[in-house]
Amino acid sequence: MSNAETNNDTDDSVVEQSRSGWSLTFTLLGWIGVIAGCACGVFYFDASRDTQSSLLTGAIAGIAGGLQALLFGFLIDVFTDIRWYLKKIANKD
Repeated sequence: MSNAETNNDTDDSVVEQSRSGWSLTFTLLGWIGVIAGCACGVFYFDASRDTQSSLLTGAIAGIAGGLQALLFGFLIDVFTDIRWYLKKIANKD
């Protein structure tokens, strides 16, 4: 096996990791939402009756919104990878 064949094999196996700015933004917002929702959930048990409903709403909305943003960030990464691999297949002769 020559060096040229070895280099071609290694070039095909190298995966360039590229992350979209939107994916990073959604992931960051997702974790902030989950952490804020968990904090509201913790404070829910120590709050007075008047503020418990607000904290419960905040906990549910924060966790649900955070999980949704994490899902969107993951999907953006997956679709970016799919696009990259399709472009690589299309350019291969």
